[in-house]
Amino acid sequence: MRKKNNRLTERFNSIASSQPVVSTAPRVRSTRMPRETDRVTCYRYGKIKYGNFEPVQVVIKDVSPGGARIVLEHASKLPSTILLKAPSSGIMRKCLVVWQRGHSAGVKFI
Repeated sequence: MRKKNNRLTERFNSIASSQPVVSTAPRVRSTRMPRETDRVTCYRYGKIKYGNFEPVQVVIKDVSPGGARIVLEHASKLPSTILLKAPSSGIMRKCLVVWQRGHSAGVKFI
């Protein structure tokens, strides 16, 4: 935290003195694959179904013609394929789980 505060102080001081500050922090490259289509933010309630389990409530945060990003109520490991239902938008699609981090997951429509 102290390092971060020092960097902020340096930046504020450089702005006040009109001298640019060059950061020495290493640059991190994203390993994310480029998307075929853009996603649209939607925040809709839905449910996912897999196996013989009861449907699980989710929030669909964004959607595209090829997939969606969902947030689960509880962080639980998802199987490789699920059924995503969103009655308000008419979505009912079989999906392949592409990634999962905690409560969030990215799915591809199949």
